Amino acid sequence: MKLEQEYDINLLPPELRLGRGRFPRLSPHFFTMVFCLLLVGWAVTWGWYALKERGQQAEIAHLREQLSLVAEPLQKGQVEILRKSAAQKEEEVRRIRSSLASCFEILMQIESAIPQDISLSEISIGGGELICKGTAGDYLMLAEFISNIEQQKDITGARCAIAEPVGPVVSFQVQARITRE
Repeated sequence: MKLEQEYDINLLPPELRLGRGRFPRLSPHFFTMVFCLLLVGWAVTWGWYALKERGQQAEIAHLREQLSLVAEPLQKGQVEILRKSAAQKEEEVRRIRSSLASCFEILMQIESAIPQDISLSEISIGGGELICKGTAGDYLMLAEFISNIEQQKDITGARCAIAEPVGPVVSFQVQARITRE
């Protein structure tokens, strides 16, 4: 005979006991109602988005129709405007290309005019004017440089704007006019 026994006492009423499963016993109609509500909610949401999409497609079609009615008369005028704009841009590009070619030729002429004791630090070309800045070994070399620049075919009116001694060299700025641009 065993004196010790184990007893399981459950004081909950039978409808709240969890003995048969993890959830209290619910009516099968409750699960059916939850499923139906989820299904109806999904259908309503889908229908609402479908109606919004249909409305947006109708608006897009209406705007395309208006655009086609307005675009035809304006298109001829816009084509002319675009042609004129393209012609202006092409002319601008031609002018820039010719300016680049002439600047390159002028730089080549300046390079051929530089004596050995001349060092150029800056050359600027713009508005039909040429400015050369640098240093020369002495004033005689500077005079030779100005004379050589004056002899170039596209450069005239070369003159010394600034010449001042800086230590053993002469710092200068020579200005000239470009005859062809």
